[in-house]
Amino acid sequence: MEEYPNFGTDLLNPDFVEYAEACGAVGIRVDTPEALAPAVGEAVRMNVPVVVDVETDPRRF
Repeated sequence: MEEYPNFGTDLLNPDFVEYAEACGAVGIRVDTPEALAPAVGEAVRMNVPVVVDVETDPRRF
């Protein structure tokens, strides 16, 4: 923001699963670390465009 006042810069993530489906792809949401490997495996086996939306803890980063 280069020393300008913060105005109109709030960024919110869209629902990537809904976005993928609106574009004709498949959307998979991952909410827990244990669900990541099965979700990626499922996405690879589908042989179609897939978006894997991985929820993370913003405080961790």
